[in-house]
Amino acid sequence: VSTQSTGGHDHMMRLQQHVLGREEMGVLNHGLGGLWAGVYMTFIIAPGERIKCLLQLQTDKRKEDRQFRGPVDVIRQSLKTGGIRQVFRGTLVTAIRDVPGSGLFYVLYAATINRYGDNSSSVMLAGGLGGMAMWLWGVPPDVLKTKYQTAPPGRYRSFLDVAPELYRKEGPGAFFKGFAPSGMRAFLANGVCLVVYDLVMQAWKRYFPLVSNNMTPIYSQ
Repeated sequence: VSTQSTGGHDHMMRLQQHVLGREEMGVLNHGLGGLWAGVYMTFIIAPGERIKCLLQLQTDKRKEDRQFRGPVDVIRQSLKTGGIRQVFRGTLVTAIRDVPGSGLFYVLYAATINRYGDNSSSVMLAGGLGGMAMWLWGVPPDVLKTKYQTAPPGRYRSFLDVAPELYRKEGPGAFFKGFAPSGMRAFLANGVCLVVYDLVMQAWKRYFPLVSNNMTPIYSQ
């Protein structure tokens, strides 16, 4: 969960409230808000993750032996070798990871809050379960994305070419590599993040009511 995620979700919830003419939103409305949040996330995250992956692959201890000197150099070389498409390489598979995953996150989040209430413990549980569901969906496309984004230009025509090669070499388990640590991290990180987020939003509304008329905690129905 991030600023662009909560912002995208909030914008779609407000649009639905305006179109439907009612304030109360159900679980599926939150899911639609989550899908839109995933669109927000994709176009910000995709180029950043490509830069991060390329830099993390550099294992040379001496800086002068490394291909890239830093994030700006990754962008410069990518533009030089393949234009803007190289910078945004892997955006589609990032969308496949983040858009449905974000929708799942907010569906589980809203369903849990509806069932157990909006106290801090429930928000923690809801955020944790939502985060784990998001990564259960997201790990396979994330594996494909990382291999595609870090491959030399020309090795794969698209991220779809990565899947059969990976399956042949490592089997079906390779598509879920890293889910256990990612799931545990997602439970704690998303749960704590949303507890803090909702507490801050409630405090903001309490002490700055005139400024925050259009700001609502995520769990507001």
